Amino acid sequence: MRKIMNNSSYDRITNFLEQGRQEKLFPCGYLEVLDKTTTIAQWSVGQIPDSQDEPTSQTRFDLASLTKVVATLPAILLFMEAGELTPQTTLGEKLPATRLTALAPITVNQLLTHTAGLPSHERFYEQTERDVLRAILAVPFNHQPGERVVYSDLGFMLLGKLVEELSGQSLNDFCQEKIFEPLGMKQTSFSPTGGVPTRVKGAPDDGNARFFKEALGHAGLFSTSEDLASYLRFWQRNFQNKKLYQEATTCQTKGQGDCRGWGWVKQTSSQSFFAEANLEAFGHTGYTGTSIFWDPKWQEGIVFLTYRVYNSTDARFVDYRKQLHRIIFEEFARDNKKA
Repeated sequence: MRKIMNNSSYDRITNFLEQGRQEKLFPCGYLEVLDKTTTIAQWSVGQIPDSQDEPTSQTRFDLASLTKVVATLPAILLFMEAGELTPQTTLGEKLPATRLTALAPITVNQLLTHTAGLPSHERFYEQTERDVLRAILAVPFNHQPGERVVYSDLGFMLLGKLVEELSGQSLNDFCQEKIFEPLGMKQTSFSPTGGVPTRVKGAPDDGNARFFKEALGHAGLFSTSEDLASYLRFWQRNFQNKKLYQEATTCQTKGQGDCRGWGWVKQTSSQSFFAEANLEAFGHTGYTGTSIFWDPKWQEGIVFLTYRVYNSTDARFVDYRKQLHRIIFEEFARDNKKA
């Protein structure tokens, strides 16, 4: 992207962020545009609920489904790099509790690409079973595995349990030791302490993450713009040097109704919020109003953190986020054309 941050460009983005706050799409937010070495521009809007403070690059937000690609995905890739998993490894091979169940033949690839046949969501918090695996085992398939893409929290909950089985650690402890600490992500963890308040203070917004009271693979992670910028740069480095990371950001689901990488949303996906980017681009969103994006061709990215469910779950936010990214691309990438 062309770095042309003049006053009119900055003001246009500032005004659009303020518009979102005034329309009560979110009470506060933090936006960062970055490249592989530095922050290009950053904006803070609104005040953190229950305080007089404006959010900063070190304000912790509930990431919701960004957990899938910031914690669970890189954990799985570490086991692939070590040769302990392949995309075709089945749950039955590595997760003993699933061996004599219908989940046994489900592959890591199917879980990562949301093609395992599992439903999108299940309100476990309205039930009584407190064991995550037993709760998922009681859920019927939504469709045949491998048939089509259906975005699923349950698939990444299973991947989180797979990480714990292989590592002998909790998902939080493994990710802290192997991912967050090595990358200097000091403010990233499954603890809500010090985070922007959610609808249930002192707990993640996701009902299942609260109910099971443990780190899960689909939601519940808290982090900052500063840490997520470090994480995106980690992906750029690995994308340049490791085939595995290139594969993770390549469309793996052709002919299955949507375009997904391993976890990642692709530019042509139905969930894409960055249609103006290059085909190599990838990103992800979280229900709480969070998103991360990286374009390997431009070698630049965007972190946008809000707490949009504080006021409501206004569906307008989805289009607002798309428009925000469109504006950023217009102001930063006037010289570029999509690949």
